[in-house]
Amino acid sequence: MTAAVYDARTRTTWVLHPGVAQDTASIVKVQIMGTALQQAEAVTEHVPQPEAALMPPMIEHSDNQAATTLLQDVGGPGAVALFDKSAGLGHTAPSTLALIPGTPWPGWGLTTTTALDQVTLVSKFAYPNPVCPAPPAATGCP
Repeated sequence: MTAAVYDARTRTTWVLHPGVAQDTASIVKVQIMGTALQQAEAVTEHVPQPEAALMPPMIEHSDNQAATTLLQDVGGPGAVALFDKSAGLGHTAPSTLALIPGTPWPGWGLTTTTALDQVTLVSKFAYPNPVCPAPPAATGCP
């Protein structure tokens, strides 16, 4: 088990069992969304409508098919790995499996990450930073 907590007031992060990696399951969907947003900002500042339409069901309803489609649209696990690197996720590895062995579930759920990397990821959506210098609502970037 591992956990991390960030205190925005003091800018302090506490980690229980640092370095312990776990499978992401559906939380990798945030990385997939971040990849799409970052790619769009680099080119046009607008997410293409087909990709934008996938984000609400993927995030709000944990729609696996929407996540799989968006993952393919952004360039697969390699593109997510590039986003992860730019966001400072040093201990996260996107899964390249199509399916979780012996199941019908998408392989992207076997992406591994640490609690600290997940706090880092969430901070990219919540606070101004070099990956996203203005709040996400203003620019659409992660």
